[in-house]
Amino acid sequence: MISGGKNFLYKPRSAGGGFHKHADKIDKEKMADLMKKLEYYLHFFGYAKDDREKEGQSDTHVGPNGVTYNKFQFYDYQGKAKQENKDAYMDYLNVNEKMLNKRIEERKTGNYSKVTINKPGEGFSMLTEKNMIQYTEILPLISIKQDTKRI
Repeated sequence: MISGGKNFLYKPRSAGGGFHKHADKIDKEKMADLMKKLEYYLHFFGYAKDDREKEGQSDTHVGPNGVTYNKFQFYDYQGKAKQENKDAYMDYLNVNEKMLNKRIEERKTGNYSKVTINKPGEGFSMLTEKNMIQYTEILPLISIKQDTKRI
């Protein structure tokens, strides 16, 4: 919890002026490899340049709820992004709206979805039982800590 101080709207710095100003110090091959691995996510969250024919011409994006969002476009794949990644541009908005609608419906019906984390074959144990770690590079870097204050 942050206490004190004024509330303000965070505004990302423009590319080149402050954001990634040390990009020239990163090995070009490593950066290219990283951008290849992150291509989907940079499009999904709207941080890549929108290369789609119609939508790419505007500085704003209209989400599924009709709200207009500014495009950040920090990364430019120079027309070489995969089509499925281009199609995922700002798709997190669709996911958020679906989850919100799901939660509203659950609230109305009282029938809530759940994930059991300690039952064999479900939740976190499924990750190890089915050897899910082999499918992703990030899981070995994750640590899960138990909140002892809630027990």
